[in-house]
Amino acid sequence: MIVVSLAGAWVAGRLVRSRREANARLAGEIAHAAAVEERLRISRELHDIIGHSLSLIAVKATVANHVADVRPEEARAALAVIEHTSRTTLSEIRRVLGALRSDAGPPHVDMPRSGLEGLPELADRVKSTGLAVDLDISSAVDDGRPLPTAVGVSVYRIVQEALTNVVAHSAATRCRVAVHVAGGR
Repeated sequence: MIVVSLAGAWVAGRLVRSRREANARLAGEIAHAAAVEERLRISRELHDIIGHSLSLIAVKATVANHVADVRPEEARAALAVIEHTSRTTLSEIRRVLGALRSDAGPPHVDMPRSGLEGLPELADRVKSTGLAVDLDISSAVDDGRPLPTAVGVSVYRIVQEALTNVVAHSAATRCRVAVHVAGGR
């Protein structure tokens, strides 16, 4: 009876230990997956910041180079846009890298105003390149659901990439951006 009791206790102890080890392994895997996802999000954020800004800087530098002798005022305006864009970009990169260097736990970088509320500011920055941007954001209040944050960030990035492509790859002087929100979509 004593041997059976001891054997039962030993088996129960092994099962509890095994369960705890499995839970610890699972928690470690979840933490690792979260860290990888956060690093990917931060790298996408840096890519978007740098790609958009460098495209604008390249376009304005080309303009400044071509008109420097003929229209110095336009060249100075282009240089002012380059200065503003590069300063803003450096500030955003420092914010992201500063969050990564923080010793206060795992890195978490707040997204800049990159949702529907950031679109007017984005349009204004692109307007400084000489491209007139007509921005139309309409919301249908059918059930009052707000747009999910991830969808808002995606919309911002899509519009940002589209405007960058218009500036970099077309001779257009005007473009229209229309965003319609209905039912959280």
